[in-house]
Amino acid sequence: MKKRIAAILLACAAALQGSGISAAEDAEFRPGDEYKDGVLTEVPKEEVQSAVEAGIFYDDADDMREIGILRELGIMGAYSANNFKPQVFISRIDALECILKLVAIDFENREYTPGEGMLYDVTEDYEKKNAVYAAIENGIISGYPTNTFNPDSVLSYEEAIIMLVHALGYTEKYCSLAGGYLSGYYEIADRLNITKNVHVGNRKALTRMEFAKMLYKALSAPVASADYINGTFTVGGSGETVMLKYHNVCQDTGIVTQNNICDLNGNIVRSDNLVINGRYYHDPEGRFNRYLGYKMIFWYDNDSSDLIYAAADKNVTEKIILAADEPSCQNDVISYSSGGRSLRCLRAIFC
Repeated sequence: MKKRIAAILLACAAALQGSGISAAEDAEFRPGDEYKDGVLTEVPKEEVQSAVEAGIFYDDADDMREIGILRELGIMGAYSANNFKPQVFISRIDALECILKLVAIDFENREYTPGEGMLYDVTEDYEKKNAVYAAIENGIISGYPTNTFNPDSVLSYEEAIIMLVHALGYTEKYCSLAGGYLSGYYEIADRLNITKNVHVGNRKALTRMEFAKMLYKALSAPVASADYINGTFTVGGSGETVMLKYHNVCQDTGIVTQNNICDLNGNIVRSDNLVINGRYYHDPEGRFNRYLGYKMIFWYDNDSSDLIYAAADKNVTEKIILAADEPSCQNDVISYSSGGRSLRCLRAIFC
């Protein structure tokens, strides 16, 4: 039986409107606790750094696209030491900061003064007061009837929905008339796909991964402008998504037919670009060379076509090379002969 070499072409690998909603005050759920396989454990911030490749988190590889693009856009980063910790519960203040970054509200470079509307637990001395009062100013939160925000308590599923819906431009009154105080928010969140595939069951507290999924879906949601004029609601807006309006980023899918090193036929190239669906996308550092031959989902700058992030969907190109074609490997490039031609491809799996 002839020995075959399968050369697979790939490159190397709310603060909410206070009335009507209660805080997730379950005593057993605290920010920083981890909920995994039905068991609660406390995760110290000073834990040892896990293995990291190219600055990418690997706590949950199945959800890398959500984690990756949120990190690249500066919306949500590591929990500690480059660990994302997807099962750790997120606090209200951490979630609020992510939402402000989602809609590009600059709370870090501006000093917000609470004045007469100061919340009892968000005083002038509170380290993250700017985020809270920026959110109040932009209609994302208003605090609880007790004139508090409870910033360091765990975030609930309902609170996350309300804050995100407000951030996307839907007012409390609009949501209330859309189906009642809480059900109206659920209706809009469902319509915008924000809650798709996020299932918390009877648990009120929200984990970092569950919240990341909601942020990820919100990136593709259209930004609205809801107004109540003369007894009539109007919802305007240009139809731009959050990622386009606030980050000037577009999303697409396609097959990578050329990277910085070679194309699918093994022809050596020297380029700063990836070719996806026949279009050139700038990737001078070769961050995504490993996706040659893959169908991937990717994000790019709307003006420059610079690749911002990419996640593989599946490998769609495979070439079988016979031993008689005299393959050789040097510097991760496979060279072989076929029909009198000298061909090359990247990396081989031997079988």
